[in-house]
Amino acid sequence: MSADTLHNEQKIDPYADKALSWYGWGSPIGFSILVLSIAGSLWLLHQAGLWR
Repeated sequence: MSADTLHNEQKIDPYADKALSWYGWGSPIGFSILVLSIAGSLWLLHQAGLWR
């Protein structure tokens, strides 16, 4: 492997990691928190008698 190829692979890896990773509400954990908070809010409204 030449020095140029090795340098290019090292340069591309951080960008590939950024492109393949999920952040914020788009992540599985963030989306789960969003769904659970909506479900909890609806349940609380139902318990208070404000929503069927």
